[in-house]
Formats: sequence, structure tokens, C-alpha cells
Amino acid sequence: MCFFIAPDGLSPLTVVNATSASLNVSWSAPVNPNAPGPLMYSLQMRTSPQSSILRLLENATDTQSYYVEGLSPFTNYLFRVVVSHSYGQTVGPWATLRTSEDCKY
Repeated sequence: MCFFIAPDGLSPLTVVNATSASLNVSWSAPVNPNAPGPLMYSLQMRTSPQSSILRLLENATDTQSYYVEGLSPFTNYLFRVVVSHSYGQTVGPWATLRTSEDCKY
């Protein structure tokens, strides 16, 4: 008899590229999918630990990166990925990512 459980072994998000107004974030597949079938990814963001969660991406199966624009310069943002399949979901840890400075010469 087979028992399937939620995916596990999520790595923190990373920044592929940061500008003063955008972040290109990336994540890896979980180390252990723990079930057959496609994995679905959701990306969440918040501006502080007390702020509301913004859902940027919901149940995508074909991507492991996302481009976020319209952000403020040299500002921290919190991101996490949620990975799921038919048998459960796992919520990754919040990662603090920062936009770059707005350098004007």
C-alpha cells in the first residue's frame, strides 16, 4: 500500500536580478515531491511581517521564477513559495529580499 504526503525539502527563494524597482525571484523544486503528478507553485509576498499577504502567483506548474515590478528602491520585501500536489502542500519559509539602491548621478 502506498501513502503519499506533502512535498518537503524546500529551499529558500533567491534573487536572480534586483533593480531599484523590481526583483526577479527564483526557487527550486522540493527535494522530495513525495507523490506522483505535477507540482504546483504559488508565490506570496508581504512588505513587513505584520502586513497582508499578496498572492503573486497561484498554482503554476510551468515556472520556478517570477518577476515582480513596481517596488520601492532599497526596500526589504518578504517572499515565500507554497508547493502542492493532490496529496498536500508545504509552505516554505519567508525570505527577505531587497531591491537595489536608486543611484542617480
